[in-house]
Amino acid sequence: MAPGKRSAWTSRKPEEPMPTDYEKIRAMNMMKNNQLFQRLGLGQLKSLVTATAANNKDDSPQQSESLYDGENTDNSNEEESQCRNNGRANLSNDGDQISTKVTRGNKRIMAPVQERTIRVTRQRIAEINQENSHNLSVHKQLSSCPTTNHDSIETLVVPTQPSANTTIDNNPTHNIDNAIEPNSLIQEESDNHNAVEGTIDIIPRRKSMGKQLESLSRGLGMKIPIQITEGSKRPEPPIQAAKFASEGGITLRQHIPIFHHWKEYKRKENEPTIKNYIGKVTAQFTMDNDSKAVEDACLDMLKVGQRQMRYRLKQKYFNGIHANQVRSTSPISSMSDEDWRKLVEKWSTPKHKDSCMKNKLNREKVQYQQCTGSQSYIAKAYLLKQEKYKDAEPSAIDLFKDMHCSKKKGFSENVKKAIVDMEAMVTTPVEDGQQQKSPMEVVSEVLGGSSLFLHNFGLQDNSKKSSTTTVSAKVQELQNQLESERLEKDGLREEVETLKAQAQASKETMDNMKRSMEENNSLLHQLLSFNRSQAPPS
Repeated sequence: MAPGKRSAWTSRKPEEPMPTDYEKIRAMNMMKNNQLFQRLGLGQLKSLVTATAANNKDDSPQQSESLYDGENTDNSNEEESQCRNNGRANLSNDGDQISTKVTRGNKRIMAPVQERTIRVTRQRIAEINQENSHNLSVHKQLSSCPTTNHDSIETLVVPTQPSANTTIDNNPTHNIDNAIEPNSLIQEESDNHNAVEGTIDIIPRRKSMGKQLESLSRGLGMKIPIQITEGSKRPEPPIQAAKFASEGGITLRQHIPIFHHWKEYKRKENEPTIKNYIGKVTAQFTMDNDSKAVEDACLDMLKVGQRQMRYRLKQKYFNGIHANQVRSTSPISSMSDEDWRKLVEKWSTPKHKDSCMKNKLNREKVQYQQCTGSQSYIAKAYLLKQEKYKDAEPSAIDLFKDMHCSKKKGFSENVKKAIVDMEAMVTTPVEDGQQQKSPMEVVSEVLGGSSLFLHNFGLQDNSKKSSTTTVSAKVQELQNQLESERLEKDGLREEVETLKAQAQASKETMDNMKRSMEENNSLLHQLLSFNRSQAPPS
């Protein structure tokens, strides 16, 4: 070969070494990850691997000829013509297949293929998980079929660049799922790794409590106005009642401690807790904070909410659990360990268990079950006035019928009997000198004095409750007076004892002075008598 001549480039490719078990597993994992990234709209794994391979290829010592300048050497024109001829030969021999050889000085930069972005939704994630589980099941079923190493290697070959003879496969791991190795250990490791890679950690959404109220306030341009009439515990419009109860529950769960008894909230040291609750609830709406009706409604909502929370704690952490397995610490952060232990002790007493059984039996004796769903009597009556009774005010009997009528079953037997009695009392002729009973009096008489039906509507005050409250207030006032009188008597007694002590001290002082004066007088008499005896006779 003449000096300066380069041997012709041989077209024989070196034999590729057989891939090891590690390389097979690595290739399978890479294809699995590539499939997952493409479905999630992240097509970067392929480009990263390609770029890494190109960098490694450029940095290798075999490719150091890229720094060689062919124009400064001899026979450069011959080499260029030879490269052109080789390029034409490749195009003619391969047909539609494009040669991957690059001629010197004719390097092209191809624009990156823009992949279609896929939106990640819950339905899409569910489909991916379902398909991955299906692929894993098929993969395990085919593990019993033996294949050769040559076949398994061919299944791992996936074209990285689309050509004229190849079609773009949307599922690049389709062949990987069919690749089977005779080695059971390798197959189990790949299955376990694919199972781990197939799982997608779904990030839980943030707290959405109170979001709807904020959107309503932004839409109105102001906070929702709420008005609570005197004697009512909830607002009349259903949307106001629902949002008022919702905000009360959110505030209770997030900011208010749970005590073991309602009496703990009434203590003097816990008064800031009550004020904090009322302030946080009323701050979400446009309402009169100084109104007695608003304060009573907030207190009633707090009382019902904390009682319901204690009931849920009992159902979850106490009922059906052995005494030695009951928690000794509080299960929630809003309750202290001491209150939790007191609550457990209360639940464990026979007296509490008997009262729970009696209450359960009493609930079974309820004759008139309400059929208003989650709405209160006041909210349901507001809807009836807006839809059914537009022209006339509904009577107490009409309200009783609407509140106890089920959409599916209608009236119960007890309700039917009560309605018949009410209508009979209304239609009964009145004797001379007597007045016709009003519907409110008729309902009160039929339901009995212990019923709170009219009281929940705000149509009638609970006389028993009001009388009990009045008596307790008077008793408290008398106790305060007795306490003040006792303190006054104690103060007077202390003053008398002090005066007695002072009088006794002054008496002792006077006695001492008298005694000293008597002693002085006796001494004077003795001196006078002595002087007289010493005087000479005249």
